[in-house]
Amino acid sequence: MQVTGVMQDGGYAEFMLAPAAYVAPVPDSLDFAEAAPLMCAGLTVYNGLRNAKFEPGHKVAVLGLGRLGHLGILYAREMGGTIVVLSGNPDKEDEAKELGAEMFINTKSGSVGDALY
Repeated sequence: MQVTGVMQDGGYAEFMLAPAAYVAPVPDSLDFAEAAPLMCAGLTVYNGLRNAKFEPGHKVAVLGLGRLGHLGILYAREMGGTIVVLSGNPDKEDEAKELGAEMFINTKSGSVGDALY
């Protein structure tokens, strides 16, 4: 079986055919522009958690608080994780905690390993 976007071109086409197992419906209440980040960055983050065999109660380290980092915190929080954000920008600490991180480690102020334990 050929998978569109993986084994053959077609992900950016105006129209395409794909096996139903590889697509997800977008609810009518969600605009395509709002859904796009969830279909790209969101699946990237979710697949990382899924492939790591994530379970509620696991500790999740989010490296950086950019676009993927935001989604990483939100997904891991909703899935019952304990979230640690690692960033070299101390100005991101309040934002990380507002999103649901329990711990923030400034990677420029010492050993990350020591801070985790």
